[in-house]
Amino acid sequence: MPRKPKSPAAMWQLGFDAWRLWADASSVMMLRSAKLMQGGAQAEREAKLMVDEKMQTNAMLGFAMWPLLASGAAPEALAKAAIGHYQKPVGANRRRLTRAK
Repeated sequence: MPRKPKSPAAMWQLGFDAWRLWADASSVMMLRSAKLMQGGAQAEREAKLMVDEKMQTNAMLGFAMWPLLASGAAPEALAKAAIGHYQKPVGANRRRLTRAK
C-alpha cells in the first residue's frame, strides 16, 4: 500500500531545515578555512577536531537511523532525521567558531 504524501507544510519545513543546514555548514566551512589559513597550533587543533567530529558524526548516523529504517519509515522521516542528526554538531560548531574571544 503506497504511503500518503506529507502535507505541503511538512515538505516546506523539510526544505527549510535542509536549507538551514546548508547555510550553517557553509558558515562553518568558511570560518574553519579562515582558522586553518592562519596556521599554528590553533589550526592544527581545529583540523584534528574537524576530522574527529566528522568521523564520529558519520559513524553515529547509522545508529540514529537504524530504528527508522527497521520500522519502514517514510523517506521524508529519514530525511528529517538525517538533517536533524547533522544539524546538532554543525550548529554547535557555528556557535563555537563565531563566539567572541
